[in-house]
Amino acid sequence: DLPESKWMSDKASIRAKCFDVNDYAKALLKAADPKISTKMRKDSRTFARKFAWENVIDAYEPFFYDVIAKEKKGK
Repeated sequence: DLPESKWMSDKASIRAKCFDVNDYAKALLKAADPKISTKMRKDSRTFARKFAWENVIDAYEPFFYDVIAKEKKGK
């Protein structure tokens, strides 16, 4: 459960306390449960679709135009 992974969906991940081997073992056992893993697979695909290029291009396009505009001004 690192701070860097806080953005991950709770439906698509199982968290364990940092450096806690026993908690990690419990998380692995939970992930091995077919009921949980089947649901998580479905939820993970839904979560991942948010990051498909078709969905993030709108966020990147203005950034690229801004970089190009700044580059042109610098020349």
